Amino acid sequence: LAERAIADLNARLEKTEAEQHEERANAVVALDEAKAMTAAMVAERDGLKLQLASIHEELGDTKSKAEVAAAEQASAHAALQAKFAALEGELETLRSKESAAIEQAAARGAEMEQIA
Repeated sequence: LAERAIADLNARLEKTEAEQHEERANAVVALDEAKAMTAAMVAERDGLKLQLASIHEELGDTKSKAEVAAAEQASAHAALQAKFAALEGELETLRSKESAAIEQAAARGAEMEQIA
């Protein structure tokens, strides 16, 4: 009876040891899988960081180009305004000369009438 009890205890012990060994093996596999998933997530995160950096760089370039274009447009607008002002000045000068020429022609016409 004692031998049978010892044999049962040994069988239970072997079964328990086998179960513990299997649990350890499963835990090692789960740990390896977790490490692989962590590495994949880190790689994905790094890829996303690179994409974000690229987007920031593109936005910076676009903003710089837009600022340059706006500055060029403002400069061209100012140049056109200056040219328009100069042309208005020239037009006013021509009108004054035209008025003077008309007055002079009228005066000559009056002189011609007096002579005639």
